[in-house]
Amino acid sequence: MLAFAKADGIGINLEIKNYPTDDEDYDPTPAFANRVMDVVLESGIPARQVIIQSFTPANLDVAKA
Repeated sequence: MLAFAKADGIGINLEIKNYPTDDEDYDPTPAFANRVMDVVLESGIPARQVIIQSFTPANLDVAKA
């Protein structure tokens, strides 16, 4: 999706969610947000095309950094 958005110059709204579910692998640390942002940065999509949102302030801190 990031490659498609980058190529077409369209914006995306990406929400980072890492809330508890029935999954035993839930990790409340910002590790998931770090991985998401690694993928965003590796894609080379311009920052002006991406809105990052999350209800977890630590995730937004990771995105801002």
